[in-house]
Formats: sequence, C-alpha cells, structure tokens
Amino acid sequence: MSNKSTFPLITAHLISVTVFCFLLDRAGLVNGFAFTFIPEQFFQIRENYFWLPAFLYVLPSMLTHTLAHAGWSHLIGNMLFFLVMGPILERALGARRFLLVYAAGALLSALAVLVFLNPLGPAGEAVVYLGASAAVSSVMGGVLAASPQSIIGFLPVINFYIRAWMVVLFFYFEQVTVLTSLPLDAGPSGSSLVHLVGLFVGYVLTRFTGESNGKESQE
Repeated sequence: MSNKSTFPLITAHLISVTVFCFLLDRAGLVNGFAFTFIPEQFFQIRENYFWLPAFLYVLPSMLTHTLAHAGWSHLIGNMLFFLVMGPILERALGARRFLLVYAAGALLSALAVLVFLNPLGPAGEAVVYLGASAAVSSVMGGVLAASPQSIIGFLPVINFYIRAWMVVLFFYFEQVTVLTSLPLDAGPSGSSLVHLVGLFVGYVLTRFTGESNGKESQE
C-alpha cells in the first residue's frame, strides 16, 4: 500500500486531542491556562537562576500551547486549515516526519517569541501565547515544499481548481503585510511573526527530510 492511500492518522489524532482539550477547558474540567506559553516566566526564572532552568521550565508549554485556544472561532479557524493541509503533508512524509514538522513549528515559533517579542503587553502584564496556528503554519510550509500542486478546492462557475500553493502563498503575503505594517509587539504582528516562522520551519524541514517514498506506508 502506498503512502497516498494511507489514512492521515496523526492529523486525525492531533485534531481530536486539540478539540478534546478545548472542550475540557470550556466545561471547566481542565484549566486551559496551564497549556499556554508565557514568555515572562522564562525571563523571571533566568534572572533568579540561569537560562537553562528557565528554558527547561517553559519548554513543555512551548509545545502544549497548541492545545489551548481563546475561543470557538480561534479553534475552528486553526482546525479547518489543519484539516485541509494536514492529510496532504502526512501522506507525503509519513507519520513520524509529519509529526516532527508539526512539533518543530510549535517549538521554534515559541522560541522566536522569546527572542524577538516583548514578553509584556502595553499594560505591563505578561503576554500569553496559545493556539495551534504556528504548528499549522509549519504544516502549510511543508505542503508548499512537498505537494504544492495538490487540489484543495474547486470553483465550478469558472472551472478553477484551487491548489495548495495558492493558499499558502496568499497566507504568506497576508502575514508579511501585517508584520511590516504594524509595530512588532504581542499583538497581530506578533501572531504574524510566529506564523512566518512556522511556514519557514515547515518548508525547510520538509525539503531536508524529503518524501518517505512509501517507507512508512505500513504504519
């Protein structure tokens, strides 16, 4: 059996877990705030101890922030993009490499937040980062590298096929526009920064790992 006919199991699992955690948070059974990434915690611990303990402390949340979302629209928007793009990349790379791209997008985007963005908002309060958008952006970058011609939509009136590269490039230019037109802070420009980092990470990782050529088709 080839990779292209394999059910995208990792995509389905990630969506299920993300939605499940969101529902637990909405029901008050889990505090979704515990999943979020708070850069200020890193700087506070680094000031009192050293950078390594500080990094180890925030490292789990640099991944788990993908499980927390601010609301229904935030969750649905991220999961719709992931539902479209995830299966394409998972079938191209196989389960393990696909999961690596997803996790690396989340981790390195969070690292970019530590390096480039102010951990405090205008009111002096710690900024909280949450949502799967950076990881999903990494998947989109991977699709651009591995399968840009994949058809993800069709406009019957004008007989036009919407291909993956069109959506990814539109998303890229949208993020660049926001990033270059607003001050670099924790607002929309901060979100655009992590999205662009995710796109870059996914594209580069996918180019280096290449296609699985069916090696993981039996997973």
